[in-house]
Amino acid sequence: ATWIGKLAYRWAIGVGMRLADCRIAGRRPSPGLRLLYGLANYLVLDNVKKGLALIPGKRLEDCDIAPTVAVAVGPDEHLDAIRRPFKEQLALYIGGMGAKEKNFYGEYLRRVGFEAEVVKIQDLFLGGRRVEAVAAVADEMVDTLYLVGSPARIKERCQVGKSAGVTTMGGGAQQIEAIRRLAELAS
Repeated sequence: ATWIGKLAYRWAIGVGMRLADCRIAGRRPSPGLRLLYGLANYLVLDNVKKGLALIPGKRLEDCDIAPTVAVAVGPDEHLDAIRRPFKEQLALYIGGMGAKEKNFYGEYLRRVGFEAEVVKIQDLFLGGRRVEAVAAVADEMVDTLYLVGSPARIKERCQVGKSAGVTTMGGGAQQIEAIRRLAELAS
């Protein structure tokens, strides 16, 4: 591939990832992002799909989209307490892992719409104000990355993933109940 082709591929994959991030987060992509995706699809991604078709028996639709998420089950009236350990983890990962300019967790959460929150959490955490950094983690951030709450709530969040193209859901938990619930939802 030429350097222009490589650049176009990287750009198109980035646009596709931003669109996927919106869908997984349950957000409607902006008109501008939808327009960019249409262009990326036309210029690059259609060629990738055609390339997959050249491999006998392979189609993009056959690819398994399989995220692994942490799961915590509990009554919705205790949702704040259930979210708490995840907020502590996110504050650490966003504020204390990697450089401020290059942080995988921060980059991902920026892509799914939490730019201001990421900046605030990093500033607080790096300023030694960790309790405030944890408090700055929005409930929506936890809900974007984890499955938390009652079985009905977790089922609803799984449906959001399915509508975004998730075909297999892997889960990790410290509660055997959480794994049982996830297995029930899969059957």
